[in-house]
Amino acid sequence: MKVKSIMPIVLSLLLLFSCSTARTIEKEIIIPEDTVVSYLGPAGTYTEEASKLFFPTYVEFTPSSTVQVSIENISAGISDYAVVPIENTIGGPVYSYINLLLENENLVIIGEVELPIRQALLAKESTEVDEITTIYSHPQGIAQGKAWMEVNTPEAEIIEVSSTAEGARIVSESDEKWAAVASSAAADVYGLSVLEKGIQQNESNKTRFYVVTEGEADETGERMVFSIKGKAEDLGKILSKMDKLGLSLISIHDINLKTELGEYVFLIECTPGDAALYNKLLNNQTEMRWFGAFDTI
Repeated sequence: MKVKSIMPIVLSLLLLFSCSTARTIEKEIIIPEDTVVSYLGPAGTYTEEASKLFFPTYVEFTPSSTVQVSIENISAGISDYAVVPIENTIGGPVYSYINLLLENENLVIIGEVELPIRQALLAKESTEVDEITTIYSHPQGIAQGKAWMEVNTPEAEIIEVSSTAEGARIVSESDEKWAAVASSAAADVYGLSVLEKGIQQNESNKTRFYVVTEGEADETGERMVFSIKGKAEDLGKILSKMDKLGLSLISIHDINLKTELGEYVFLIECTPGDAALYNKLLNNQTEMRWFGAFDTI
C-alpha cells in the first residue's frame, strides 16, 4: 500500500557499513513497515547496496528494469521511494537520470547516499582474462574501468547494458568467454568468479544517489537541492547571491533547455539545507524549484 502520510514508527536509524563502522542520522526518519523501495535492478547492483544502506532491513526492496521504471512506480502506487544514481567520481553526472528528476514535477529528495564504488571484472570460473571476447556493463561501469580494459582486454567488445548487475546476469547465462564489470557482491549473486578486483581508475571512486519520493519536502537538513532555469550568463548572479547567504556549493549540473543556445536548467546542491535561505534566494525568481533538504550518509 502506498503511504502518503506519516505512520507511527519513528526511527533514529543506525546504519551499518561493510567496514564495520556506524553512523546515526540525527534527524528522525519515519519509515512505515509496509514501505516499498524501488531500485535499479537486477539484484546485486550498487543502487541496491545504496538502498539497503539508507533504509531499515524490514522494508521491501523491489528491483526495476530501469531508473525510469523505479520513479514511475512511485506515481503508480507500486512503491513509496526510489533510489537514483546521480553522479560518479570518474563517470561524471548521469544526465539521463538527472533529466528524469527534472521532468517529474512531483518528486522531492529526502536523502542522499555517497557510496564507495569498487569495480571488479567478473566471469565464469573457467575464463582467463586474455580469453575474454566481450565485456558487459552499465555505461558508468564501463567509464570507470575503461583505462584498465584498454591495457588488459584491448580486443574485447564492450557492450552497454542497463546495470552492472545485468551485465553479470548475462555473463552467468552464457557459455561464451564473456565478462562483466560489476561489484564483487554481484559475483556471489550470479555464481561468477572475480578475475580482477579494483579495476576502477580512482581509489576515491564514489557514486552519489538521491532518495526520492512524492509529497512534502523537508525544510531543513545537512544539504538542499533546487533547480533554476536561465541563461548561462545568469549563473554567476545566483552563485554570488548564494555566497552572500552563506550557502556553500556541493554540486551543479546543467541540462540544455532545448529552447535557445545558452539556456539551461541548473540542478544545484548546496549546504546548509534551509528552506528559509532558499526563499531568500528565490526572491522574485519564478523559474526555481525546491527539491528538499536532507541528511547524507
